[in-house]
Amino acid sequence: MSPLLAHLDRREPATPLALFRVAIGLSMIGGLLSMMRAGVLPLLWTDRPYGGYRPLEAEHWMVELLAGPTDAGVVILVGLGLIGGLFLVAGLGSRITPLVSLGVVTALLSLNPDTVGSRDHLLPAGLFLLVFAPATATLSLDARLFGDGFRSQLPRPAWVRDLAIAQLLLFAATEGSLVLLASAVVLLVSLISGHRLDLRIPGALILVGGCLWDWVGGEVPGALVPVVYLPVLWGAQGRTITTPHHTPSAPAPSTPHPHPRR
Repeated sequence: MSPLLAHLDRREPATPLALFRVAIGLSMIGGLLSMMRAGVLPLLWTDRPYGGYRPLEAEHWMVELLAGPTDAGVVILVGLGLIGGLFLVAGLGSRITPLVSLGVVTALLSLNPDTVGSRDHLLPAGLFLLVFAPATATLSLDARLFGDGFRSQLPRPAWVRDLAIAQLLLFAATEGSLVLLASAVVLLVSLISGHRLDLRIPGALILVGGCLWDWVGGEVPGALVPVVYLPVLWGAQGRTITTPHHTPSAPAPSTPHPHPRR
């Protein structure tokens, strides 16, 4: 088997993906609740006749389906976002939950481009990964009700977290964030080294410290969003299992039978 296929064939427990799923769900719930508590939902996400500060148009099909950026449409989208976040935390709905949540988050971000920071786009990117990832294979109600138990340890494909690292690298390069780029490079070196260099702690400290610094400064919208990638990046140094491949064994040499004496 080629090194590339062997690398893609790696398997590991699905715990990092499950924690990634929970982190994204909590981020969705926390972001929406903070806006509701501040009372800025009508001001930012509705059209001017409904209390918004600027005219808005329905650029997303889901917003258009809900009669545009109106009070009722925003309430429905926010409600769906909260329900989707709860389902992600609980691990219900398998891949359907992140797929619907991806549509809701994309619709909300399309309402007012002035309120969207570049880091906010990491949230739909993470939801896109969860659509293809076995994120409810463990630590979920799906696993408890329909799988191998709430804390299932069955190995799952590990290539999803490779895509997560690639996403963070691409985002850091396009945003120009040296902190995110440094943390992603450190974790990528750890992965390429074949887990001989455990650089999880330095990478995590750079990522969390940089995001907290931006959050305290208040100049970067969505400063803490990249932290949701920490569980899946931390799992980049986790225990991997290579899928065994059966190779047919050579037949045993036949031994001549002695001829009976006459």
